[in-house]
Amino acid sequence: GILLVGESLILTGVGLVLSVVLPDVLAVLGVFAAFFVGHSVFMLPRVSPGGATTWIASILPNFHNLDVKDLLGATGASISGSYVQWGAGYALCYAVLLVGLATVLFSRKDIS
Repeated sequence: GILLVGESLILTGVGLVLSVVLPDVLAVLGVFAAFFVGHSVFMLPRVSPGGATTWIASILPNFHNLDVKDLLGATGASISGSYVQWGAGYALCYAVLLVGLATVLFSRKDIS
């Protein structure tokens, strides 16, 4: 519930940023790319360990932090409230950062 909303907020923020700097079609494709990259970025440091890949993986949104399927499948246990709170906080901070970036980019754009 809450974590899925968090993922949606992050994707909305990505869409806002991309819609300010790219044409509509490319912005939509960028949101789809962000969805797929966000679900696989946690593997980047494991596949190619090193400074640059770890740095890139820490900047991109990591939707694995908001995904509970692995936790439920591996242990069969319930998800703790602290995990949900941490995930919701992560998503909210990331979404606020992206909306702020979109606001700054839009304020610098010449509309006339």
